[in-house]
Amino acid sequence: MDASNPRLWPLVTEVLGKEDNDDSTTDLLPASYHHHDAAGKRLVNNLADNTLAFLQTELSLGRLADMLEWLWYAGAPRPAMPLHSHVAILGRQLAVADRMDLHLLWTNRGTLFAKPIPHGGGGEPILSWTAWKTLARELLRLREEQQHRIIHPRFRRAELRLSRLNTIHRLATLPRADPYLLARHHYGGLFRDNLAGIATAAVFIALVLTAMQVGLATDRLAGDAAFQRASYGFAVFAMLGPMCAFGLVVVRALVHVMKDLPRLVSGRRRREKKGGRRRRRQVVYRYRYRQC
Repeated sequence: MDASNPRLWPLVTEVLGKEDNDDSTTDLLPASYHHHDAAGKRLVNNLADNTLAFLQTELSLGRLADMLEWLWYAGAPRPAMPLHSHVAILGRQLAVADRMDLHLLWTNRGTLFAKPIPHGGGGEPILSWTAWKTLARELLRLREEQQHRIIHPRFRRAELRLSRLNTIHRLATLPRADPYLLARHHYGGLFRDNLAGIATAAVFIALVLTAMQVGLATDRLAGDAAFQRASYGFAVFAMLGPMCAFGLVVVRALVHVMKDLPRLVSGRRRREKKGGRRRRRQVVYRYRYRQC
């Protein structure tokens, strides 16, 4: 990035120093990096082949950049909380993430994703403690002076709730309704998470039905036509509601099966082809061994 252009690089601090040798830049960076192609396939590339592509992958907000106007639903505009508050007070577990779009996302199960500063060779950080303090002070000064021009809209909000990001992404990707981050990799987790909510709702429904039954047993409410209609309507809802909710969970599972089926079939075909070639090689080897 051109440090002489204030629109691209608003900082005057050169925390990495100045080096005339281009190889010194890649020496501070990892040997390889992971990313996903347009089809969603995970790839591992050599960083030295294209440093710019690595930086774009390392700093990209991915799909989160298309959801900036809806982030108010996932997080409040405030600075990030200290890590000890997440761990000691809120009881969350830290999970190291290699994606910038996962930084400071937290789940309902008590996980907080955090992206650390990259480390260079030998596990040493690319920034010294002195350089980091200098950079942090300059960022704080720029935030006070020109916050709306310097701070990215994503980072004006600290921690974001992953479940609400999933809701925003599902609404934005209708009719596919893909989540922002798939937190489960088997259908048992899908049923467990959804049936737990249905079971909780069923408990409250049972409490309301019990209260209505007690009310119908009293002389004052037994002859009340409005209360009779309300009791009738809620009783019908109590019977149909859980069944409909469970049916939606089943439909959702079937939708995931239909989406995963082509990939599973293609993977099975590839395995069968590899197995067929392996068996043919074994037959050839055995034939040659017998000839010898």
